[in-house]
Amino acid sequence: MRTRVPVLLLATGLTTVVLGGCQVDRWSSSCTTDTGLRRCEISVSGDGFHDLPFPVSGPVQGSVGDRFRLESASPGGSATFSAGDTEGGTFTCTQGQTVSVGDSSVLCRSVGDGSLDLTISRVR
Repeated sequence: MRTRVPVLLLATGLTTVVLGGCQVDRWSSSCTTDTGLRRCEISVSGDGFHDLPFPVSGPVQGSVGDRFRLESASPGGSATFSAGDTEGGTFTCTQGQTVSVGDSSVLCRSVGDGSLDLTISRVR
């Protein structure tokens, strides 16, 4: 009985270490709209799929937002993400860089370890 307790504790500890290293998907956004511009500040981590608040191209009124997925990101380096519907693509940016995504522009504000803070905007 005494030899089983240390083995059980060791197994529990290893499981905790392995699960502790997992990247958790996180998505938060804050959007503003004025008469001419639609803009959202988004923070994302992990590689799950998320819905953008509006489509990157085409009509905005009454349209459903396109899909977004952070493919990879490294601190001080670049972030690679996919955005758009079936005709979307894969894009890469560095911190402070703006890239065109369809009718929208994406400013990569901060690139972290598996995370990206961005601003997406487009004319209404």
